[in-house]
Amino acid sequence: MKRIFCILLLAQFLFFSISHAEGQKELTFRNIPWGTSINMINNPSSVYSYESKMPLEESFMTIPQWRMGEAMTKFKSGFTGSSYGAAAIKVGGFPLTSINYYCMFGVKDGILQKDEASSEFYAADYVFNVLDHKTAYYSLQSSLNELYGEGRVTEEVADSYYLAEGVKTIIPQIDSRTEWTGANDTHILLFASWIVGEDKVSESLPGLSLDIYKSLYMTYYKGGMDDKLNEISHLEEQLEREQELENAGGFEGL
Repeated sequence: MKRIFCILLLAQFLFFSISHAEGQKELTFRNIPWGTSINMINNPSSVYSYESKMPLEESFMTIPQWRMGEAMTKFKSGFTGSSYGAAAIKVGGFPLTSINYYCMFGVKDGILQKDEASSEFYAADYVFNVLDHKTAYYSLQSSLNELYGEGRVTEEVADSYYLAEGVKTIIPQIDSRTEWTGANDTHILLFASWIVGEDKVSESLPGLSLDIYKSLYMTYYKGGMDDKLNEISHLEEQLEREQELENAGGFEGL
């Protein structure tokens, strides 16, 4: 009897696990399939691309919006695109500063494919243009929880410091992130940073724009990309070394 009971429990557990796995759907950015080339993404809209160094996944997903100006890999590993019509779009009821997306170069038989048609879409984000970052963050979090279930929340104190005329002022901040995971290692990361007691800080630092201490963005991404980006960066380095050797020689400028 005990054995039958255990078998029934196991069957129920397996059924629940399979049902849960089948119910988990892949998370996508505006229904664009992961792996889509940048020229296909650019095709139907007023979105333009430009070559850029690509950041590595772990650092890229968690640092604030000014990460756009940073490169986590030493050599180019893909294309970055931005929508210049983002200001006219609202997401979850909130206006945007920009929409950005990221496509890595392709690799075939160990050879780097740097044409746009061979690139592969793996991440994109919304950068929001709001006044109350905390309220907007929790509103978006609530909407995403309704769509994808409860996200995993991480919150930490992240104080900044402002130094002027030898006087250091603490700007108390909170960094909060919520992450949702879908099928096929797909993710959404919602990140916000806001100032605790902003009115009081503003009074003690009149004339200082506090916008640089606040941010709100939402990143959709395909996980497990670090190894691929490192491989692409390494192949790009090899190409640059070969080009350097080819260009060696001559007397111009000497």
